[in-house]
Parts: sequence; structure tokens; C-alpha cells
Amino acid sequence: MTDGLRWLTVIGVGLLVPFGLIWWGVKKGKLTDIHVSRRSERLVPLLVGLMALGGMLAGLLLLSASRPLVATLVAVIVSFALAILITQVAKYKISLHIDSAAGAVTVCCLLVSPVFLALSPLVLLIAWARWKLEAHSLPSTHGGERLFPCSVCPRYAACVWQ
Repeated sequence: MTDGLRWLTVIGVGLLVPFGLIWWGVKKGKLTDIHVSRRSERLVPLLVGLMALGGMLAGLLLLSASRPLVATLVAVIVSFALAILITQVAKYKISLHIDSAAGAVTVCCLLVSPVFLALSPLVLLIAWARWKLEAHSLPSTHGGERLFPCSVCPRYAACVWQ
């Protein structure tokens, strides 16, 4: 098995854990829906997701994963932790969908080429869709689109280009 396939396996298993917990929670009646729409039900799935990200990081470090991959995962962990903190403590809903999309565009721009800025309209499209579905207010979509690029990007760039 190649290194890349090992790294992908670690990431895949780490992604399945929180989704499995949510699926199980819905099936057992502990969670209302797979979108975890109720704020009172979000903390445990979010913390399990954060622990799964930590497990992925440990696995990738044990497998000596590439520096850009590890830096990307650390940036995701920081951004996700900030989103949890803002959502749970400040009671301000941050869109993780938009945070993730903005983070993906940012990472592609930093690692590959600024040409990937052309994907920025997709972030706005996701923000519009989340607002149109009434899953988020306009301010919470703006918070999501700014969280990763503004809070994580400088540290991420320093880590990758060191």
C-alpha cells in the first residue's frame, strides 16, 4: 500500500466516525435529524468530530504524512475548534459548510495556484443556498466564509512554507 493510500485510509476512517455517530443517534432517537438542526443536540457530535480530527492528525503523524497535508489538517482542526467555540459559547451560528468551502479554496490557492481563486463564487453559491434554505442568516454565512481564511490562513502559510 502506498503512503498516499495509507493517508487516505486514515482520513476516511476519521470522517466516518462522526457521521456514524450522527446516523446512530438519529436511528436511536437521540438526535432529531442527520443535519443536527437543534442547537441543544450539537455539542456531542461536534466534539466527536473534533476528536476524530485529532485521531486523523495522530494517524498522519505516525505515518509521516507530508507537511502540507499535516498543515492542512491542523488548519482544519483550528478552524473547526473556533467554529465550535463561537457556536457553543457565543451562541452565534457559524456555517461549517461555508467555512469548509472557503478553507478548501484558500488551501488550493496557497498550495497549488492563485488561479483557484476562480472557485470563490462557489463559496458564495453555497452561502446563498444555506441562506435560501433558511439554515443560516446572512451574518452567519459571512462568519463562515471569513473564519478559515482570516483566522487560520496566516499560520497555515507559515507552516507550509517554513
